[in-house]
Amino acid sequence: MKNKLPIKRKRKIGERFRAIRKSLRLEQTELAKDMGISQAIISQYEKGMTEIPLSVLEYLKKTWHIERLCDIWHRRDENCDKRELEWQER
Repeated sequence: MKNKLPIKRKRKIGERFRAIRKSLRLEQTELAKDMGISQAIISQYEKGMTEIPLSVLEYLKKTWHIERLCDIWHRRDENCDKRELEWQER
């Protein structure tokens, strides 16, 4: 069974996603085109309406040199670092 994030958490992640996109000076349409998805999906991610798949986070990390996924999740704890290392080993 898939774990669902609480709506507050999805919104916080969406806000961070938006902040990262803006720091890259990209419009939603530009990022969407580059990723091969619709602008509406980017909007849903940013509003916390849709959970952001790991593949999208991985894309940001690799393509736009976001150093740590924890920066996107906006978490600073040892568990986040451990989970990120485990995820990178896959």
